[in-house]
Amino acid sequence: MKRHRLQLAACAIVCAGAILSTPQAQSYPTKPVMITVGASAGTGPDVVARIVADRLTQAWGRQVTVVNRTGGLGLTAVQSVTAAPADGHTLLVSLASTFVVLPETPQGHSVNLERAIVPVGLLGIQPMVIAINPSVGANSLAELLAMTKQRPGEILYGGFRATVPHLAGLLLTNRAGMGWRFIPSLSPRAVQDAMGGTIHVAIESVAGLNAPIKAGLLNGLAVASESRLPDFPDLPTVAEAIPGLGAFDARGWIALLARAETPPAIIQKISEDLRTVLADPDVVSKLASLGTYPRPMSPEETAAFIRSEQDLWRPVVKQLDLASQ
Repeated sequence: MKRHRLQLAACAIVCAGAILSTPQAQSYPTKPVMITVGASAGTGPDVVARIVADRLTQAWGRQVTVVNRTGGLGLTAVQSVTAAPADGHTLLVSLASTFVVLPETPQGHSVNLERAIVPVGLLGIQPMVIAINPSVGANSLAELLAMTKQRPGEILYGGFRATVPHLAGLLLTNRAGMGWRFIPSLSPRAVQDAMGGTIHVAIESVAGLNAPIKAGLLNGLAVASESRLPDFPDLPTVAEAIPGLGAFDARGWIALLARAETPPAIIQKISEDLRTVLADPDVVSKLASLGTYPRPMSPEETAAFIRSEQDLWRPVVKQLDLASQ
């Protein structure tokens, strides 16, 4: 039952659409809105949030301000939002890690996400791209996997531990029945390490790999998405590169949420206004430049999406045994 609370809460919000004509929803927002982001200023999620906040400011005629609350895989941001009044004027922009990694850590036990916050909508997804240093000598993902089986434990990839790139590498090698060795980093330098040859494989979003691939510093092998990306139309999906693996989607994502006690009619209004913003061609273009592809969803659809991501990543995260650390 616990796994379905997000979806049930979102269903209630969707059902509230019939009462959107209430004065409470019609007058929202009645004061400035604060969006709390669980990422540092200047990072991709922060910039995405500010693009959306700017457009919501224009739509609502009220200032929408972005505030950064980093730490604890998004826990600090969640606690900040749940401590604010449940009136829709304090919202949360959350990353995938808050929902797929945080619950498996000791600090994650201090908050019940299903009870504390409810989905408003999805801002966008960030598909992972797999690239290698040219010196590796593989011309395709299939060749790289064959090489890995011949040299077990020798192929290295790296980055922040327990992030989507780390998990994507684990998921890929689990399904392919072979292993890469993960080199943890305390700074966002995996792409630089791959370009320098310190590690062999880089798994990152389009924003992180676009320039080095197009400059020939790294060779792109595949994208972990259901279809090819406009930035790399000639780069196959993982499913195309290795048909035997089946569908393979590994992506970061950014969601908008609110405190659980927020009136459903207000949640619905914010969701509808967000979808209007995300349909704007200028917003789509700006987000695409950050490797983020808008995917407008209702609260109910967002809850179902989050639940599917939790189901996908939970077994992989458990491999890391974060609960004992």
